[in-house]
Amino acid sequence: MKIPPPYLTEAEIREIVAPLRQPAAIVRWFRNSGFDVTVRPNGMPLITRSNFDAVTGGIATTTRTQPHGEAPDVAGYLKSLSKRTQQKLSQQKA
Repeated sequence: MKIPPPYLTEAEIREIVAPLRQPAAIVRWFRNSGFDVTVRPNGMPLITRSNFDAVTGGIATTTRTQPHGEAPDVAGYLKSLSKRTQQKLSQQKA
């Protein structure tokens, strides 16, 4: 079993914040969502897996720890993040 790195990879970060592309916008999104963010020299955020799990409610990163071998609902989670982001944006405009 391959152990994931202690930090989210750039590909994982970009998948979470799609369609955002600019590093500053990505950092801002994570900070506004309650994550502890360190900025890498290339401008992208550096987020630990433990912080990601804590902020997102402790979703396990492997199917081995899920009851009955069920995988986490990643699509559902990303959809809920998108809804929260839309709500925050509409509140800021008001």
